[in-house]
Amino acid sequence: MNKKYISILIICSLITVLCMGLVCAKSMQTQDFYSFKIDTPNGSNFVKEEIEIDEDNIFPGSQEAYVDEQNQIMIYYIDSPIFAGENNAIIYHALFSTLNPDANQSYEYQEDNLRVIETVTESEMNLQLVGLTSGNETILLIGTDVDLLKDMAHTVEF
Repeated sequence: MNKKYISILIICSLITVLCMGLVCAKSMQTQDFYSFKIDTPNGSNFVKEEIEIDEDNIFPGSQEAYVDEQNQIMIYYIDSPIFAGENNAIIYHALFSTLNPDANQSYEYQEDNLRVIETVTESEMNLQLVGLTSGNETILLIGTDVDLLKDMAHTVEF
């Protein structure tokens, strides 16, 4: 009799865990930004913004920025050979420092084909950066949820 109750308890626990995973998982939708496609959270509303982080024209080529204020995500597209070189880690870090000046400590690492910069100390926004470069094209995803940014970056189609 005890084995029967234990079996029922285990089955109920497994069903609960599976249901929680389905509810907690963010559903995504593919959005076409003309220069690239990317999966974004359902219901997101990206608006093209005039964000000037390259006042000195360091990045030759085109640049586009899209912001979703509800999910606190910025997508920055750069078509420039500057990220394709060996010094791209320095460029990523300098750019991240410009975008997130309140972050006084962060660490950078490579995960698959992604460059990730995570803020260590709590700043007002606690922004994270995930970058992906293919040839001359670079996507920078900036937001507060680094796991969501990585999931999004894995879906980029140039």
